[in-house]
Amino acid sequence: MRLFTLLPVVALLAAAPTALAQSAHAGHDHHAGHAKPPAAAPTSKHAAAFKQLDRDNDGFIRRSDLPAEHPLLPHLDMSDRNGDGKLDAKEFDTGMNML
Repeated sequence: MRLFTLLPVVALLAAAPTALAQSAHAGHDHHAGHAKPPAAAPTSKHAAAFKQLDRDNDGFIRRSDLPAEHPLLPHLDMSDRNGDGKLDAKEFDTGMNML
C-alpha cells in the first residue's frame, strides 16, 4: 500500500527538473537568432522583385506578368523547372541567378 502512495510522488519528482528547465529557458531572447524564418517569409535576394512582379499576389509569376524588356523573359521556360508555365519564388530566384 505504501508503494502506491510513493509512486505519484516519485513521478512528480522525476518530471520536475525537466519542467523547471523548460520554463526557465522560455524567457531567453538570445536564442531568437537561431529560429527558422516563417515559411512565408521571403528569403531570396530577389524577393522584392518577385513581390513586385507578382501582381495578383498568388505566389507565382507568369509570362504575362513580366514586362517586355525583362531579362528573364527569354529564359522563362528554362527557369520553370516543373513545367507548369509559371515561376514560384524559388524558380524565379534560380532564373535570376542564371542571368
